[in-house]
Amino acid sequence: MGSTSTNMRLKLPLLCLLQEILLIILFAVFVRYDGDTDPREWFRLKAQDNITDSDNAFYFRYPSSSSMINADFCTGSVLISFGALLGKTSPAQLLIMTMFESALFSINEYVLLSVLQIQMPGLRKLGFRSPSERER
Repeated sequence: MGSTSTNMRLKLPLLCLLQEILLIILFAVFVRYDGDTDPREWFRLKAQDNITDSDNAFYFRYPSSSSMINADFCTGSVLISFGALLGKTSPAQLLIMTMFESALFSINEYVLLSVLQIQMPGLRKLGFRSPSERER
């Protein structure tokens, strides 16, 4: 028992550090901001329109909340899996599962909305649009 717990004390922090470095690199390579989420554009519009921070700055800064709703769905799917596996797996396995499940959620959404062009009326009410609708 002593060697297993000592091994986990070293393995988990190293795995967390490695995953954080990997995600920072992936974020820097793949994430691109559009006009709605560019912070420089927000500051320019704020100065141009003489808007104070108290004037609903959150909704002015984030006009489309569909990406936050999408993140909530992704988080919900990960937490449901966590609940099913909690106590049966190690923290390192849960960390790896989270990384893969988040990536697979995004791939699944892309395939459903773009490749198969599935229309989900409930998501349209929440502000989701398929990539072909976004281009119009």
